[in-house]
Amino acid sequence: MNPFTRIQCNPNNGSHDQDLLGDVIPEENRSTFIGNVVSLSELGAIVSPIIAGALMKQFSINTPFYYNLILVLIAMVIQFVIRFKSKSIRKRPIA
Repeated sequence: MNPFTRIQCNPNNGSHDQDLLGDVIPEENRSTFIGNVVSLSELGAIVSPIIAGALMKQFSINTPFYYNLILVLIAMVIQFVIRFKSKSIRKRPIA
């Protein structure tokens, strides 16, 4: 099997993304959570170039790189914490 092909979701075994969300977020809050994530992503796509332009104008052309590096490190820490919590509360194996 080609490692770059996406595995099709089977209704019998579910989606792996939903398994992670199902372990971390209660079902009644799941759609709200996904909506918030999409909204923040779109907001970031709009605001990020404005912030980068202001940083380049005020300081130097390298400043947005360091700004984004800090944001990526924060996102990695948040993702690590969420994955660690989901592994500790997972009661069923993911197929």
